[in-house]
Amino acid sequence: MKKRRKKKREKRIGEYFRLAFVPYMQLRRRGIQKEIAEFLNIQSTYVSDFFTGKKIVSEKIRVQLAKYAGLNFEELIGLGRRIHNKSVVFQDSKKHIIYSDEFPKNMREKLGKTHNIFAKMLRMSETEYIFKEERILAFSDEELNILADNSYSIIEEKKQQAEKMSELNKRAIELMELQKRVCKNFLKAKAILKKKNII
Repeated sequence: MKKRRKKKREKRIGEYFRLAFVPYMQLRRRGIQKEIAEFLNIQSTYVSDFFTGKKIVSEKIRVQLAKYAGLNFEELIGLGRRIHNKSVVFQDSKKHIIYSDEFPKNMREKLGKTHNIFAKMLRMSETEYIFKEERILAFSDEELNILADNSYSIIEEKKQQAEKMSELNKRAIELMELQKRVCKNFLKAKAILKKKNII
């Protein structure tokens, strides 16, 4: 009984992993299955069966696959569970809305922020954020509004910092000019005193 329950649980976790991992890898490039087979040193038919859901791979292989994709193993399973429960929505490939499609990635890159910082803004895992930015899953309108508000706050903050820096630079230049004049006047005074044999 315990064995059967364990097997059932393993199958369920394996399916959650597959539901998240496969769409992400399919987005990467063609021939990815062959690359994965070479990376794991296994037959490409085994990888193909995993991609189509005919086979559930072991936890050891799943860990290696997550590493290969550069994604967090636990977060992939958690995200797969949410995909299975339909609590996240796949992006509609027929839709092309510039705002929802391009805004998060462009804004994040413009601000020079990491995926993790934007994920924290939305209180989601970094993996889920990556999936949404890569347009595998869809951002909700609420999430886009949160990103917009936070991003423009960061831009405003950066502007203020730049203005402060500009003011500091201006003062530093003025101070340097003053030091230059003091130095010149000192050298002039020294030359006059030398001429008069005072020093």
